Amino acid sequence: MEEVRNEVQNEEPETGKENKSKSERFIRLAEGRVTKARMAISRLSYLSNTGNYEYTPQQVEQMFSVLEQELAEVKSGFMKTAKEEKKFSFQ
Repeated sequence: MEEVRNEVQNEEPETGKENKSKSERFIRLAEGRVTKARMAISRLSYLSNTGNYEYTPQQVEQMFSVLEQELAEVKSGFMKTAKEEKKFSFQ
């Protein structure tokens, strides 16, 4: 978790913050963070080289289970904001 905090602190400082919309900031930050995440995930494939590493199917399953769970939690955070309010009416 400390690495995530450091990455956020190391991101480009907000210059001209008042001139940037929330949407523009989201796009700028999301593009960089998704690119970094994709590169990190891609590097996991190097661990599949059995000439250099030894692992069990259980270890592989555990590794991917944690990644899938984290991704699902992050996605659910975005889905909460997109939900419509359910309103009751007799009409």
